[in-house]
Amino acid sequence: ALEALEGLVRLSVPVNEIRSLLLHVPGVTPEDLEWVNLWLSSQEDVHARNYASAGTKFALLRQEFPDNIYIMTNIANCEWKRGCLPQAKLVFEECQKLDS
Repeated sequence: ALEALEGLVRLSVPVNEIRSLLLHVPGVTPEDLEWVNLWLSSQEDVHARNYASAGTKFALLRQEFPDNIYIMTNIANCEWKRGCLPQAKLVFEECQKLDS
């Protein structure tokens, strides 16, 4: 589901429109919307090159979804873009362990 949302973001669908669309999806709970909003906010930060803020938001998402390689990869990318190569390497290594 996160990959689909990212696809919409990459297609330049405004985040506010994505949020509005999600309000009309059957079965989406307020808690689901809370996590999606956090993820969308992290994407806005990435596009604004605010990698520290995006990384913090991805870390919060990881607390809820600890084995989600997609979220972990985003954390690693934010660390790498911030110049924190040792931390990025550790997260990438964790991804490899989960993927094997």
